[in-house]
Amino acid sequence: MTLVEFLEKFSIRDVSQIGTVDPSTPEQDIDAAELAELLRQASKIKVEGLTVEELANGGQEQPAPAVDVGLKLPRFNVHGDLILANITLPFPIYFEECKFDGFIEFWSSSCRSVAMYGCELEKGMDLRSSKIDGNLMLRKGFVCNGPLLLRDCTITQTLDLTDARFAYAGTGGYKGSDADGEAISLSRTKANALYWKSVRFPGGGKANLRDVSVKSFVNDIAASKLESWPGAGNLILDGFKYDRMTDCASDVMLNWIDLQKKVSMSSLANLASAYSNLNSKQNAEIVLVELKKLEIGQVRNVVSRLLQRTVFWLVGYGIYPVRALFVFLLMFFVFLVLAYVAKSQNWIAPNVNSFISNACFTGLSASCDEKKLADLQQIEFEPCVFGKSCAVTRFIPKHYPEYNPIVFSLEAFFPFVDFGQKKFWEFSNTVVRFLMLLLSYMAIFVGGVFVGGITGILTPRSKG
Repeated sequence: MTLVEFLEKFSIRDVSQIGTVDPSTPEQDIDAAELAELLRQASKIKVEGLTVEELANGGQEQPAPAVDVGLKLPRFNVHGDLILANITLPFPIYFEECKFDGFIEFWSSSCRSVAMYGCELEKGMDLRSSKIDGNLMLRKGFVCNGPLLLRDCTITQTLDLTDARFAYAGTGGYKGSDADGEAISLSRTKANALYWKSVRFPGGGKANLRDVSVKSFVNDIAASKLESWPGAGNLILDGFKYDRMTDCASDVMLNWIDLQKKVSMSSLANLASAYSNLNSKQNAEIVLVELKKLEIGQVRNVVSRLLQRTVFWLVGYGIYPVRALFVFLLMFFVFLVLAYVAKSQNWIAPNVNSFISNACFTGLSASCDEKKLADLQQIEFEPCVFGKSCAVTRFIPKHYPEYNPIVFSLEAFFPFVDFGQKKFWEFSNTVVRFLMLLLSYMAIFVGGVFVGGITGILTPRSKG
């Protein structure tokens, strides 16, 4: 087939013809080397406005005609490896329902647009470091049985993988086997938009989106329930950056991120940023919580890690600061229970103060006779625990303030409250006294954390 015949038969100028094939169109076999040569000749077209007929009449020494919209190659059976490395095609090329039994090499090349509608690639394709000034459309039943390498590519418009199938799983010894089990690798590729819908991985291979950068990420994650993605552990999202995406609930998107073998901080940060761009603040905060958990988990110092985890847990990582208030009230309840238990077990002792007659406080003595003792009330308490009996008797004035567990708890638990109970009573048991003191200090800590949570000091964005 000559270049003139090739262009006359397959060049199109009506964009509406793209993506549609007449059912009566017969299949055509062509050698990959012949197709590559025709495309290389066509890539040298520079003269615009010259018709195919004019070219044919003038002979092949005339310059080839310009292709305004591109080449449409329907139902080609391409045999052998198609080598188009380091080539510049100044026009779009559209393969429709074609079959390639060899490997396609298009690396370090450039083109205005490339489409493969319903095509089947037996051994894969390598487009590494290519520049496409337009769209790369691998859709409408596109099937790739070998690795698809799209690393370091620049696509000025859309990369569309709608309804594509990637069956490679790292076996077969095809060219580009450095994909290491990756059915599709988009590492470091840039595009204006990425369409990822109804994609399937029947071979169980990996999808690598490491350091991919797109402005818009259009997906069906919510609708497909992650069926458009490879299985758990086969997705790489580290550094995948997208400014906007199809809106979806955060729990679903987090399940998508969990498909990675190891969840990266960058994948969570990029998801949170995308939610912020959608003005979905609540979803962004939920994702930032997961990011904060991962960040705290990487703190090397054990004490610092446990402290940060406790602080942020108490305020629900800034989303539920009322949790700290519940913990605070629970601690007060425990304190109150201990105060009642101390009363029932006689672990409450009068505190030495000006109301107590020092002479008769411990009973009869040289300074305290029976007459003086008769004007006092007797109180017994047990300073010991764990079944050990060590009862102590003391004498206090009859008008001595009565012990009230509620009032005492309020005063002992809240440092700024003073009802006078602590002035007259104390815990006689050392263990209980220590527990009460510990609860008091913990309450101050939890209260401070609660204040930090409701004031916005402690949020998932907080450092350290």
